[in-house]
Amino acid sequence: MTLLELLVVVAILAVLATVAIQSTTDIGNQTRYDATQKSIGAFRTAVLGPPGQTAPDGALMATGFIADMGRVPRSRNLTHPEFGEVPDLTELYSESLPSGLKAYALHTAGEGNVALTAITAVSLNTIAERTALYDATVKIPAGWRGPYLRKPPTELTLVDGWQKPLVSRVDMGSTLAELQAWPTMLLRFRTGEQFELQEDANYTAITETNRDVVGVFSVSGFEGAPASTDAYSGRFYSTIQNNEYQVKLVVSVAIPTSGIYPSLKAASSYILISLFGPNPEVASASDGRPVRAWVHQIPYTTNTSDNVSVEFDGVHAPTIGTRVIRAILKGTNAIPIKGRVVYAPISSGSQTISIQFP
Repeated sequence: MTLLELLVVVAILAVLATVAIQSTTDIGNQTRYDATQKSIGAFRTAVLGPPGQTAPDGALMATGFIADMGRVPRSRNLTHPEFGEVPDLTELYSESLPSGLKAYALHTAGEGNVALTAITAVSLNTIAERTALYDATVKIPAGWRGPYLRKPPTELTLVDGWQKPLVSRVDMGSTLAELQAWPTMLLRFRTGEQFELQEDANYTAITETNRDVVGVFSVSGFEGAPASTDAYSGRFYSTIQNNEYQVKLVVSVAIPTSGIYPSLKAASSYILISLFGPNPEVASASDGRPVRAWVHQIPYTTNTSDNVSVEFDGVHAPTIGTRVIRAILKGTNAIPIKGRVVYAPISSGSQTISIQFP
């Protein structure tokens, strides 16, 4: 073999080695990219539940953290060896019941278990009135039944494909350029705003404990990736919009026009329409009750229609999941009339549920 032929062979081998290294790098980046997408996508599934679930009757239903807890997860501090104290998603991946939360169960609607939110003024002055609302025979599904997702057994917290932890720093900054100095973060909505990922927007990072976490955003990526591209540059994010878990719910109640009902109409008569679900504030220092009841009270007089409707939305918006609805009529007789208990699978969007008295 001549020297020229040897040089040609060496050159060919060098080219092949370069191609092989580049291919290996691309495969590695693709693997990390896919792993990050999977990790961040798991956040949505854990919070909202798998999409497309249906009840036995074919109705859409929701599971996941919000369905069980009535709220999005909240940040809890984690002591990380690299970052120190950082707000983390422990509520989603903890292997044991997080402190302050109640375990999932069919909790009774007895007075000791139910926190009351009166949307309109509610009369609960007599024992009969209180017993009708706080009914221990009614069971409300509520409570933590995690873990809702799994973290790698070798890691303290959730990580992306580059093994960067999905935690939030207290010193991250607020602009996109500042945030790119850190691998990942947890996001929350600023009051009244919807989250959009924009180059010139300010981002609100979770920098303290007990804040609602509605998104994760990873800026990991391989060196040299163009910042303007999404593939491999690390623009991985997943957020949950309010309308994905808060529901505009209308409850329509039909009242019989015959029998005892017409005689019960009076200035002092009324109908209670209650929506029961998990108590979002169960972990607060002042409220350890696992169930919350949102209650409308409407008059039941000679001017009241035999079909009445109330709306739960805005501040009193129910969240996705199985919720319990009941109507109670307090007329001129001493004993309130209880409507049947309705277990309703609530999914995102607007819904109307019709119930009637026996």
